[in-house]
Amino acid sequence: MEFLQNNYKLKEIALVNIQYLRKRETLIQKMCKFRNLFKNEFMSQKKTTISKTKIYLNKIIRNKKLQIMYGIIFKNRLLGVYSIKLINKKYYLLDSAIRFENYGPKNVFVKIGKFFIQKLKKYDKDKKIIIIINKKNIFAFNIHKYGKFLKSKKIKSELKIKSPFEVNTFSRFT
Repeated sequence: MEFLQNNYKLKEIALVNIQYLRKRETLIQKMCKFRNLFKNEFMSQKKTTISKTKIYLNKIIRNKKLQIMYGIIFKNRLLGVYSIKLINKKYYLLDSAIRFENYGPKNVFVKIGKFFIQKLKKYDKDKKIIIIINKKNIFAFNIHKYGKFLKSKKIKSELKIKSPFEVNTFSRFT
């Protein structure tokens, strides 16, 4: 995933690789708080702590070949995060689309999702692009409305994903 290591600018939104993020402590606090508020929306539904969140982020920074996470910056404020993870050397998981606060463009995740899918398709056409979503999480479905995603029971079984989560593969832009 070396081709994704840069920072990016999408009009008024900056995507900053978390290894270059200046206020990483702010990110850690916001991620921990968000994770605990909405823990039922994550596959691992356990509560977390500041120290566990710091370990999690440091692991992402060290494992550049398997996962990359970006801080989403709007008008010099940390709006949220977005992550891409390589799974089993054959799937790119669009992961951890988290919005901490309700300011900035409403369609921020649509722009980011489209951007990264185009980049992934350009540099690595062989791997499938997937999302894993809690079926009950309407917000998670809405942030992926830029494309058509098809349910994949085969990949869900291969990755051992349990309900209420489902795996969807990117088919095309809508």
